[in-house]
Amino acid sequence: DIISKLSPDCCAQVLVHMDYDDQRDIALRLSDQKLAMVIARMSSDDRVDLIQSLPEDRGETLLHLLAKTEREDIRKLCSYQEGTAGAIMTSEYATLTPDLTARQAINKLRLEAPDKETIYYAYVIDFQRRVLGLISLRQLILAKPDTLIEAIMRREPVMVNVNEDQEEVARKMAKYDLLAIPVTNGNESLVGIVTFDDAHDVAEDEATED
Repeated sequence: DIISKLSPDCCAQVLVHMDYDDQRDIALRLSDQKLAMVIARMSSDDRVDLIQSLPEDRGETLLHLLAKTEREDIRKLCSYQEGTAGAIMTSEYATLTPDLTARQAINKLRLEAPDKETIYYAYVIDFQRRVLGLISLRQLILAKPDTLIEAIMRREPVMVNVNEDQEEVARKMAKYDLLAIPVTNGNESLVGIVTFDDAHDVAEDEATED
């Protein structure tokens, strides 16, 4: 069929716009090698959703065909309880440290952008990965090049815990008009972000149920 003839990149882009049932049906028709290449090109949260929709033995086979870092990331995201912030978050986010200048921060984001789901917000963390603040790409571009991130970052950003109910996460994002929200664990360390599209899906599902 047409899907099997697409490149892994194109196939990944097509799959993420389908509902879970259609994704699963197409995935089951692809070879393990082709599907593994497709999964490797999907964002972390999308690939977890696809893996979890497949039979367990097929999912394990695919995991072993992926690179170690991708495999470990998927296993970690799969471990969070369904219906929580952890279950819908992505591990592809941008971080900065407070001692960087605006120029250094922009250069860092430029290098990392291809591997991140969004760089509109970057999260400022300390050596223990605790969130000190956030900064938008617009702020960085408008700042003087030698200005320190610490001086212009927005402190005490809205955050959610990894175990927080996903519907509450969606409500917080809508209330504060956020494109993304950081997710922290019990040690208050940054472990992921929930993006607007995933929060929108949760809100849409909730409205459908109602």
